[in-house]
Amino acid sequence: MTELTFVSSYRSRRALAWATAALLALQTALAVAVELELFDAARSRPVAVASILTGIATPIAFLAWLAGVYRNLPALGSRTKATAAWAVGRWFIPVVNLWHGYVALRTAWIESLPEPGHRRTRLIGWWWGLFLASGLRFVVGGGDLLALPRLSLEILAAGLCVSMVLELDARQRDQYEELVARQKLATTPWPWPASPRP
Repeated sequence: MTELTFVSSYRSRRALAWATAALLALQTALAVAVELELFDAARSRPVAVASILTGIATPIAFLAWLAGVYRNLPALGSRTKATAAWAVGRWFIPVVNLWHGYVALRTAWIESLPEPGHRRTRLIGWWWGLFLASGLRFVVGGGDLLALPRLSLEILAAGLCVSMVLELDARQRDQYEELVARQKLATTPWPWPASPRP
């Protein structure tokens, strides 16, 4: 299989990345509204239902986007053996999912633009730390006392996740465009000078 065949298997995930980002923003806004009881009793039920629905749709969109990111990796020159099934499936394994999210996103980040100088993953580390910290509410509770710090963590984690999703999409797009440009250059006939006339 030629390098050109690999590159041609790339599929843009931009629409899914933006849908995931929009759902993350909406889910966070609704969670804040429900937590702070910003709506009166008549409106609180529809808001709560919308919050539940976005709470279901957001992880589905995120994991569909992540699977697409992993399907693109071979087309971008990655040599990782990790697959879309690996990237998505381990989110559902208890205990393993406490660190797998970080590993899966870090791998995708590095392998999407595998050149030296593009391997910093601080954004992913901060996001994962805040994501885990905001999830502690299900473990320790805390009531009203911890509501504001907990919401702050959720908002920061969601903001970093949106940034990470869009940045990773851009990294893949940049790498794809770079590979296409290199292939066009490699397949362009050399402009040999015309032979001198006798």
